[in-house]
Amino acid sequence: MAKKVPAAQRLRTHMQVVGECWEWTGYKSRGGYGRIRYCGRSVGAHRVSWIEHFGPIPEGLAVCHKCDNRSCVNPDHLFIGTQADNMRDMQAKKRRRGVGGQRGEGHHNAKLREEDVRLIRSLAGSDKAIAERFGMTRRYIWSVRHGVTWKNI
Repeated sequence: MAKKVPAAQRLRTHMQVVGECWEWTGYKSRGGYGRIRYCGRSVGAHRVSWIEHFGPIPEGLAVCHKCDNRSCVNPDHLFIGTQADNMRDMQAKKRRRGVGGQRGEGHHNAKLREEDVRLIRSLAGSDKAIAERFGMTRRYIWSVRHGVTWKNI
């Protein structure tokens, strides 16, 4: 039977220092959060880092990132707060998506500039040809041309 490796040791084994962040190099969720087995279940690596450094997380509270790096497990970059605290932090940093959030070029996931969107919508030709020109997928170009994305332009 394999010897169980303590969580603190597994955290050190699966992280890499990048600037001031300690980035999780193990398995990550689709949302970019590190995941680790802890007490028999899969848990956010940042939560395990908090527990290992500071103790239990009070019921109903979240472990939030000051650095906004979802894969960071540096305990100095983490804070405890409610979901509302986390949303206020996100809004203050202008990282909120959707209603009231950043749109267009200001959005952290923006792939195009507003002038590119206008150009794409004015071009004749197939979505495939335009996608190749801009290094995007055909589906993304279709969504730009049909106003599914970039509705503010």
